[in-house]
Amino acid sequence: MRTRVILKPGRRGTKRLVEQYGAELLCGRYRYDEAHGKRYKTVELGVEESEWQAPIAAATIVGVQVAFREADLQQKVRQAGGKWNPAQRVGTQVRQSGGAGINSADCAGRTIY
Repeated sequence: MRTRVILKPGRRGTKRLVEQYGAELLCGRYRYDEAHGKRYKTVELGVEESEWQAPIAAATIVGVQVAFREADLQQKVRQAGGKWNPAQRVGTQVRQSGGAGINSADCAGRTIY
């Protein structure tokens, strides 16, 4: 079955659907069944509406430049889940989340990419 046309409420061809379903109508579709030679008119209805907020990303991956002799910072990076990035050769990928691991004071004056 193939969908060819999706109509939003108020567009041409949705007058009866809007009269029947009102504000609950999200869209109408025409679906075609080529095997049986039939066309189906379907509707998408909104049955419940509630407040919602997108989840905040738990972790962001950033690159921090770490020198070879900075063993203490290397250890913090590893504990935070960081990995060496051989393509950039000087950076370490660090996973920062909610204050755990590396903080901005550790990264002061460093190249972050």
